[in-house]
Amino acid sequence: MSYFRMDDPTDNCNVNFLNVGDDYFVCTETKFMRKIDIETLDTKEKIDVSNYVTVQVSTAHPHYGLTDGATFNMGSQYGKETSYNIIKVPQPGKGQTDSLEKAEILYKIPASNPGSPSYYHSFGITDNYIVFVEQPLTLNLLKLFTARLRGVGMNTCFDFSKTTPARFHLIHRETAEHVATKYLADSFFVFHHINAYEDDGNVVVDLCAYTDETIMNSLYLSDLRKSGEEGARMWRESPHTYPRRYVFPINVTEDTPKGQNLVKLDYTNASAVLQEDASVHCVPDVLVEDVLGYEAPSVNYWKYNGRKYQYAYGLCVHDRSTVMNKLIKLDVRSKQVA
Repeated sequence: MSYFRMDDPTDNCNVNFLNVGDDYFVCTETKFMRKIDIETLDTKEKIDVSNYVTVQVSTAHPHYGLTDGATFNMGSQYGKETSYNIIKVPQPGKGQTDSLEKAEILYKIPASNPGSPSYYHSFGITDNYIVFVEQPLTLNLLKLFTARLRGVGMNTCFDFSKTTPARFHLIHRETAEHVATKYLADSFFVFHHINAYEDDGNVVVDLCAYTDETIMNSLYLSDLRKSGEEGARMWRESPHTYPRRYVFPINVTEDTPKGQNLVKLDYTNASAVLQEDASVHCVPDVLVEDVLGYEAPSVNYWKYNGRKYQYAYGLCVHDRSTVMNKLIKLDVRSKQVA
């Protein structure tokens, strides 16, 4: 039966930091974290997140409540009722020795296909909502559970559909209410969210979107080490990513008109049209098109994350001969870069 269990996940927590109260952790896309000494950077004990909440993997891009001090993350729970779980860790109280002990599942988003749940690397947050993209890059659990028997790696267990739409989920941070409207967009792949915020009855979501998932096959060390013409050719042929803006009207009711754009914000070309089946089809506004490979975005987090903002910073490819070797500043209002 050992052939049908997954290998133990890596504990090489090399992606990001997570801060809860006075504790600091390093994390990656597994259920494991490492506590660290923030002064010396010495690694301390290994933390299994599944001892606190029911998840088998979690993201390495947590978010923080700018007003309540809570920490938010997301992780998946695989099984008959596969779900994407929103994790909330309240700000630790005075005298609390374990900063994670009050971690809870705020809400479980049921997977549209429990046997092939969506892969995700990050999520969005506003003052009131968690934003989750159920994208059409999926993890085939049957392939995953039989990978050891078949002698293959986890990378062979993913499937991408160019015809399956991406679905956006909005969950209220305080009430855990799942907005009933089904927001759909044409197929795309995303690693990183840029920012999200609320404006005049809408949730605005900015993210770095690829047309498909082939970028994942361009990140092996053997490819990253390529240089000269060979490296230039690889990057010319690699998929482009562009910053996109999606807008989701929150209050869609039975009286909402169908077949017309519900987005009335005067600073964006994004559209959201209510369909006959009660879903809302969303078309993004591309924030800039003349920058190749815009990725690894960042904003002035502690002032503007989850709120209306103007500038985002990111990496891009300067001449497509090397990996992301240029830092740019994007003005999301004027759509200009510097």
